[in-house]
Amino acid sequence: MAGGKRKRKVVVFIITAVVLLGGGAAGAYAWIAGRAPEEPVPRAEAGVIEHPLTPAQQLVADADDPQACAVTFSGEGAPADPMLQSQAALYQNLPIPAIEGKVFAGCYPTAAAAAALICSCCCSAAYSCCCC
Repeated sequence: MAGGKRKRKVVVFIITAVVLLGGGAAGAYAWIAGRAPEEPVPRAEAGVIEHPLTPAQQLVADADDPQACAVTFSGEGAPADPMLQSQAALYQNLPIPAIEGKVFAGCYPTAAAAAALICSCCCSAAYSCCCC
């Protein structure tokens, strides 16, 4: 008989623990779900932050051509201002840098393509220009 009472006590203990834990979980859920969400308080100084366009971005934004792109240059002898070109055609009238004692070797689509040449000056930009 002693073994039967012991098993009954263990079963009662387990059932009581399950009921208490389940009731606590249900109560916590009801408490969290029943609360109204907090309304965000707008900040007085919050407003639109203006991000000015770069000259290249402004040039494309002002263009009426959806295929427009701005070609930028960097490096010794390269123009500072971007040029508006069309992606639908070969680029026209690109500047040729003139550096004393060097010859212009061309424009390349990536800096890596320009660096593949053995040049004394290579630069990176949308199109890299290399003078050798």
